[in-house]
Amino acid sequence: MKSLFGFSRATPVQPRADVRGSDTPRDFRAIVAWAHEEVVQASFCRLADGEESPRVAIQCRLLGNPLWRRDQKSHDDLLGRIRRAWPEIPEEEVHRVLAHIDARAEAALAGPSRGKDQAELDRARSSWVFGWRFDRHDAEGTR
Repeated sequence: MKSLFGFSRATPVQPRADVRGSDTPRDFRAIVAWAHEEVVQASFCRLADGEESPRVAIQCRLLGNPLWRRDQKSHDDLLGRIRRAWPEIPEEEVHRVLAHIDARAEAALAGPSRGKDQAELDRARSSWVFGWRFDRHDAEGTR
């Protein structure tokens, strides 16, 4: 069939149904990139350490704002959350996204903990503005 400009129209290209022998759609790479972008944009904040391990709060809307810990239960919970958020990506990529989350959480652990000692430091660092007072000799300068 000829087009308006005399070129023959090619049949539309159908996306391949499989990549490297899997039945995953070809555009799963875009979804994986989206998942990694969500991890990059997420906020990781170290909380006060728990009894068994340190904790990191992850603020990511698509993952439901989970807590990260260094244990198998937390690992399995995050795997389930990733699978629910992006069901189209293959299992291998789910583990890569989880490794990305683990790396960001470990980096957050390098920061200080928000425990009781941190709250005491916050009180000690109060601003000079709140400690200032109006003395009698200051009133003489305003006359």
